[in-house]
Amino acid sequence: MILLTSPGNPTSTLVPLSVVKELLDSPSFKGLVVIDEAYIDFAMLSSDEPVSAASLIDEYPNLVVLQTLSKGFGLAAIRLGLGLASPELVQILSNTKAPYNISGPTAALALRALASESLVVMRSKVQRLIQERHWLVAALEEFRQQGDLGNRVGGLDGNFVMFPVLKRGTGKPDNVRAEKVYQKMAEIEGVVVRFRGRELGCEGCLRITVGIHEENRICVEKLRKVLEETD
Repeated sequence: MILLTSPGNPTSTLVPLSVVKELLDSPSFKGLVVIDEAYIDFAMLSSDEPVSAASLIDEYPNLVVLQTLSKGFGLAAIRLGLGLASPELVQILSNTKAPYNISGPTAALALRALASESLVVMRSKVQRLIQERHWLVAALEEFRQQGDLGNRVGGLDGNFVMFPVLKRGTGKPDNVRAEKVYQKMAEIEGVVVRFRGRELGCEGCLRITVGIHEENRICVEKLRKVLEETD
């Protein structure tokens, strides 16, 4: 089994369908390719081309695509995900899952969320977040020019962005300073970003979730203050 995340967390990077197809077409691997697309809604609405591997299911019987109502739909509280696959594979998975594993209230809320009129609302809100994502990246450019943040790590395909915090005067990512910034932001300023410096390829990195404009504005203001105070 090969597991992929697209867009990835914490990098916010989409795996191109060409790469997915290359794996599925490989003569040396005939197992399952499972793709976690928890953040796919934020990539789908910012691209004119198909980006979800769900578009490949009819072509590849060994493909499983996992999605959720937790992110784009904002329904994390109902804890509901879904798997998309060929009918034959879905039958096998259905035979092995626990009976009645989805509650009635959860199913009712999910059906309302997936109704046509609800999808229009969801897509409108996601589109606003995509616009705010671009605003946030542009606002953080100030800190990059000042030498406090480095170049963005990863893509722009999720509802978050990631930047490394730099050691003053060196231009190098700094886990110690980044963790101090993270702690001060949360404990003193009341704004929670995510410290990701201990993950591979993410030295010194903070992952910042995109919110509504007022939330993003406050985050940038607090980050400016904390960066000025933190060595």
